[in-house]
Amino acid sequence: MPKLSLAARNKLLGGQILNLLDTNGTFVTDTITAGTIWGSTVGAAQTTALSGAKGSTGCASLTSSGAAAELRYVPALSLKGKRKYDISYWLRVPTTLGVATGVQCLIGTSAGASDITLHRYMPSALDTWERVSHEFIVPADTASVYLTFKNSDVTNTKIAYVDEVSVNISTGSFDEIFEGAVLKIYDGTAPATADAGLNSATANNLLITISNNGVLNAGLHFGDADAGTISKPVWETWKGTAGNSSTATFARLCFPDDPGTNDATAQAQPRVQFTVGTSGTDIILSQTSITSGADTTIQTASITMPGS
Repeated sequence: MPKLSLAARNKLLGGQILNLLDTNGTFVTDTITAGTIWGSTVGAAQTTALSGAKGSTGCASLTSSGAAAELRYVPALSLKGKRKYDISYWLRVPTTLGVATGVQCLIGTSAGASDITLHRYMPSALDTWERVSHEFIVPADTASVYLTFKNSDVTNTKIAYVDEVSVNISTGSFDEIFEGAVLKIYDGTAPATADAGLNSATANNLLITISNNGVLNAGLHFGDADAGTISKPVWETWKGTAGNSSTATFARLCFPDDPGTNDATAQAQPRVQFTVGTSGTDIILSQTSITSGADTTIQTASITMPGS
């Protein structure tokens, strides 16, 4: 039976895994001044004039003054390319002097930029907190991402409130979670769990990485689910060239940059760990003896979600 890491299970269950902001976005004690963690370019401030989204004392106010009010998270977020993330926040627009067109959430590769995504939202009701959430994918060549909130209305003294900001690894279905993953095949005794680090039982050597058409770091994809099973698509070639010679004993479906370290606490690395053999294992190979320089191609592969 394949073993799923805590990160994979959390994502399948729909729970948020971790808040990737260096400091909280609750604005109870967070001050908003230029050059700090939360910075104001125009008209953003921490206010206690109303209760926060979850009953806390304080939130961020955005008040335009002929230019759009703008709140920036000053540090760059260190995210991983080709991964899907979720930005979540609470938004409130007052009846009096409220912005008419909502608030923009900008995510970009430089401060104040929106080259990754721009999402504008207007609450469905005034004078009440409403949770907003949307997903974005970080480009493959990007590691530093910047977050900005901006009033859509530049009219003088038009206002909106933002609170409880968080950035998390996105949840999703199995194929969404492992979009772009590779299959790494190892020797030695398999770690006890998918969260355990490599070499935790015996030494483990990476024998071969199965990727899309054997291209380095080119992730695998899955076809549409049917009858409780998701399979390798016929249009994609899964193969790799062995870098070491040994006997294959287990494999991990994980991302190319997964360091293989213990992840039980951080819960940031989605993994599935499989047994490997010639029969009676999760992954069946025609032979488990792997020779350096030799190619291995996986013709068919499927993962079934049991009904009971």
